[in-house]
Amino acid sequence: MLKPGGMLLYSTCTFSRYEDEGAVQYILDKYPELVVEDLDLKKAPGASGGAGLSGCMRLFPHRLQGEGHFLALLRRRGQGVTPDNVKAEKISPKAYDKIRPDKGRQRAAVEKQEDLRKFLADIDMDLDLERVVTVQDHVYYLPKGITENLPLRFLRTGLLLGELKKGRFEPSQALAMALRPGQYPCVLRLGVGDERVIRYLKGETVSLREDEVSLRGWSLVTIEDFPLAGPRGLG
Repeated sequence: MLKPGGMLLYSTCTFSRYEDEGAVQYILDKYPELVVEDLDLKKAPGASGGAGLSGCMRLFPHRLQGEGHFLALLRRRGQGVTPDNVKAEKISPKAYDKIRPDKGRQRAAVEKQEDLRKFLADIDMDLDLERVVTVQDHVYYLPKGITENLPLRFLRTGLLLGELKKGRFEPSQALAMALRPGQYPCVLRLGVGDERVIRYLKGETVSLREDEVSLRGWSLVTIEDFPLAGPRGLG
């Protein structure tokens, strides 16, 4: 799948010559258009060359800090892609909308979901609504920059906030694990010795104590001040 001039780094954490130099030699024999680019051992003090195959790099734990590794940089022969020899692919506005909705549509998708909007408003985090997108009823908070000028399709990118179910927003375990008690108003704090911890992790019903009966709706369940698992609806 490499274009001419494209690079492929093959790296392992094993010392086996069969999996290291042997695998690279197999690739070179099967794809003669590939060559090994020499890795500069001086840039990694303590590094060693390949065993029987020049240009590779081996990192041994007794010679430098860290675990053992093997690296080989492969390049496909031919001219690389440059701004002068590549033809930009033009995407029509309609096709772009199918691939990635614009910011306005992203934000509108959030604002029209009242349950989702109210839930996000309760979180004490600086959330940029323009980075919140929905894909097949799954709500994601994308990394900064991914929502701009990148006609990408994605399955799971960024933080999964939750799922929309018939207009009702159900927060995800991933979001619960990313939150801290001070960032969400409704928190059920379980102590280390609380017998409800094991019952909760087993998925069993957990009863609230008198001082906890005021908890309603979605709650962040923690052990001490650390998120324990996914959010739960209490009431």
